[in-house]
Amino acid sequence: MRTGLNFGFLQRLMTTPGLVDEYMLRLEQCHLDTVRVPLHWRRLVDDRGVSIGRGEVGDNYDRFFELLPADLRVLGLIVAPPRSVAVRHFRGVESVTDPYVRFLRAVVDRFERVDEIELWNEPNASDFYLSVADGSSHRPWTSDEFVDQVVLPGVELLHSHRPDMPLCLATFAENGLVGHDYLPGAPSGVLPRNARFEAMRDAEEGDRGRWHFVPSFGPRAIERIAAEVEVRPGDAIALHPYPYFEPGQDQTYAGRTLQLIDDAAEYLAPMRDKGVELWLTEVGCRAHDPRASNRKKLGDQASFVDRVFDAVPSLGVDRVYWYKFDDAPADLVQEKTFGLFDHFGRPRPSYRSFRSLSRSQVEGGPRTVVVT
Repeated sequence: MRTGLNFGFLQRLMTTPGLVDEYMLRLEQCHLDTVRVPLHWRRLVDDRGVSIGRGEVGDNYDRFFELLPADLRVLGLIVAPPRSVAVRHFRGVESVTDPYVRFLRAVVDRFERVDEIELWNEPNASDFYLSVADGSSHRPWTSDEFVDQVVLPGVELLHSHRPDMPLCLATFAENGLVGHDYLPGAPSGVLPRNARFEAMRDAEEGDRGRWHFVPSFGPRAIERIAAEVEVRPGDAIALHPYPYFEPGQDQTYAGRTLQLIDDAAEYLAPMRDKGVELWLTEVGCRAHDPRASNRKKLGDQASFVDRVFDAVPSLGVDRVYWYKFDDAPADLVQEKTFGLFDHFGRPRPSYRSFRSLSRSQVEGGPRTVVVT
């Protein structure tokens, strides 16, 4: 099994003096040899889709890629469309497909260092990127719209333009099954903060924080992909099985994560039968929860690392990427303290657990680092 890490934004990594050198040293101590890099659509292009990786943002990618050893494989994740794309998609003026394909082709041409592509991030998280107009209100993306507008055109482009490039075809929040079936879908956070869209946000029921998952999104998407996509060696499907969605009363965090993975096995079987790999491109456990007065123990996070990484191979998982390497100061107010290092750069016990686990992979196969 391959193991990996998620990082914060490249901008912070590349512009904070000495930070990238420190990170590279710590990564070397983990014996890691592949990176996963977010290709931020709205940061890399202007609203017309003209600029691709120019200026400081593009320079940060170039400098980062130059620091990587030549034998490291790079998995590029397409993430975060520009606001103008989200608005036109919402209004039905232009589907996301054409601008998405233009960006995808531009990215693989511009960044030759990218070896693999992850087509999209968490399409079943309705408040992430795209919403669809529904009368005076909105509705989430459907599984069929995701496949028709992103997966199929993305695969068609890359199969013709980069035929040897492995693809992560779909990446689902949690396990692609669970969701907020008792709440309406939340509007995309990319949409403007104007009166119309703010009214939609204010009308949402319940206090769910930022996240909203569309229930049972994965099975239909996988049914379509299995039937319509010619899979190739190295292709994958990914899950993000965080343990915080409705765990059982006496269930541990590790137990909840493992259950989410196991529950997805049946609907993922048609892809697995075709030889498609299963990746966990994000998995993690908080070190602290500010809303719980920081009562969570640091050792709980380390135990989660030990148990999950030890157990997932038996569930058919081929790669696991921990989210994430270190915390940013803002993470303390967003309940996102998943870092192996805290926001002061101090290692947590979970770092020692992860480093020990990743070292144990050296003789068993490749290892992976992820930067997102």
